[in-house]
Amino acid sequence: MEPTIQHPQPMTSVSLDYNYPAQTIPPPMNPQIYTPSPSAGLDFVHLGGTLDPSAIPSPRTEAGSSRTKGKRSAPFAPPLVPPPPPAPDLNILVGMLVENQTALQKNLVDVMQEVARRPVIEAPALTSAPLRGNTVKLRNARIFSGKHTDVTPFLSEIKRIIDFNPASFADDFSKVLFVGLNLKDGIPVEWFNHLENSQSPLLRDWNAFLAAFRKKFADPSLITTADQRLDALKQTGSAHYYLTSFMEIASHLDMTEQTKISRFMKGLKPIVKDHLVNIIDRPSTLEAWEPFIIAVDTNLHQRDVERRREQGNSYHKKHTRDFHTTTAAYVPSKTVTPSSSLDVVPMDVDAITSPATTTPRSSAPRGKLTAAEREDHFKRNLCLYCGRPGHAVKECRTRATKHGAYTGKATPKTS
Repeated sequence: MEPTIQHPQPMTSVSLDYNYPAQTIPPPMNPQIYTPSPSAGLDFVHLGGTLDPSAIPSPRTEAGSSRTKGKRSAPFAPPLVPPPPPAPDLNILVGMLVENQTALQKNLVDVMQEVARRPVIEAPALTSAPLRGNTVKLRNARIFSGKHTDVTPFLSEIKRIIDFNPASFADDFSKVLFVGLNLKDGIPVEWFNHLENSQSPLLRDWNAFLAAFRKKFADPSLITTADQRLDALKQTGSAHYYLTSFMEIASHLDMTEQTKISRFMKGLKPIVKDHLVNIIDRPSTLEAWEPFIIAVDTNLHQRDVERRREQGNSYHKKHTRDFHTTTAAYVPSKTVTPSSSLDVVPMDVDAITSPATTTPRSSAPRGKLTAAEREDHFKRNLCLYCGRPGHAVKECRTRATKHGAYTGKATPKTS
């Protein structure tokens, strides 16, 4: 049995009372003299405490190696830091920059010469799209029904829509198609379908299409019809509306300014004509007459409204006064005494007065009493016919005098 060989343990110079550095505050380091290297391991030079690096075994030593048995490992030495590279020569760097700049300028000159040799190609014009939210939404055009009187208003509205949105109607064909979309079923649509089926050149010519449209649907006797309408035109409302209608009809006729003024004055209201007589400097055109005529007509209308309001207030006052007078109490003109020899109250039709006034009321035909008046007569013991106290209707002498069938005498109540 072989004896066990005990290898002596490596000796270290670390004392048992070694004080490890505090872990909370690291020791200060100078970056100019301390350059850690990942391949060098621990930095034993700057490590705190008293530690002998030669006492630490080399990592290359293997416990089972036959070459290291019985031998003490050599102390680990950190690798040497390579020296810094020498500083570059500034003259060389400046020379390299100059060469690069010269080559860049030469390339730039070559590119500019190449661009100058090539032909210039104009880019297509870019149309900016309308901003969302700033476009105006137009209402749909009216539908043409085929009537003679609708030709001019329909074409005028179509032209306004096309002029407002020219981007949607780039050529004459799109304009003509837009008219075809606003035709009513019947003769208008059939006429347009015939143009499409026959490939008429009118579909590509906007002005020729308008002329053909007017020739097909306009009134053949437009001038005669306009002249008759102008003769029958009269002012029934405001002067402004009458002037607008007159100018629309007169646009189809060829008239001088004096003829227009004469025919326009003929249709005005008589009261407006009377006030226009006072104008001394009379205008020579119908357009110059317009402010005078509208001003006179407006003033007359305002005065008419005021007059009606005044008449309405006076009628209300008169109606209220008649109501109070009808329900007035009887005030006798003479005081009846017991010593009087008369046993009948004398009738005095003019003695009915109002409680609010002492002016006698003349006799006048009475109408039917209202429910409130009848109730007032019953409470005050008044006659329902003559309005006097002391007797009923069947005993009223006034009624008997006018209608007969009165017998007996009515004795008044003295109490």
